[in-house]
Amino acid sequence: ALQKAKKDNKPGSIEKNWMPEICTTCTTCSDCVPLDTFHPFSNTSINGTSSRIIAQYNEEVVRIYVVNNRAIRFLPISINKVYPKLLRYVFKRCEIQLITRENFKGLFNLEKIKLSGNQIESIESGSFNDQIELKELDLSSNKLKYFNEDLLINQKKLRIIDLAENQLKTLSQKLFIDKKNLKKIDLRLNS
Repeated sequence: ALQKAKKDNKPGSIEKNWMPEICTTCTTCSDCVPLDTFHPFSNTSINGTSSRIIAQYNEEVVRIYVVNNRAIRFLPISINKVYPKLLRYVFKRCEIQLITRENFKGLFNLEKIKLSGNQIESIESGSFNDQIELKELDLSSNKLKYFNEDLLINQKKLRIIDLAENQLKTLSQKLFIDKKNLKKIDLRLNS
């Protein structure tokens, strides 16, 4: 579980605006997770498409970080009602199967979405419509066969898209229209 690190109360020490939490159950995260990050316990599970995060409204949480949790098969919905200021959304190496419109609805500030190493086979049309600030999208190492051309229609600031290690056969050129900031497209090891 998460434990608070001890605060340095030495005279003249610099007071930080957040206290780190040290993860004692996960071996893959960095040494500490700041308080502005939602990091669930390792035994958390999400088994339905209408699951929600039950927490108090908190504008200070700007990251969701979930790694190596095979009990999570679906992304939670209505996160914007709990953490409306999210900038980063990470669910890596879980068992996520699909992405729906409800998963990212109202998360207008998201800059990074990392969903690599899951089992994602489909993404509902319009799933990323609200992510107008999106700069990085990582869907590598999934089971995607199709990537609809309208999925990134509002993402003018997109710089990196990683679709490596999926089962994609073709991508529409329309997917990249108005993507002047796009620097990297990774399509390695697709069908």
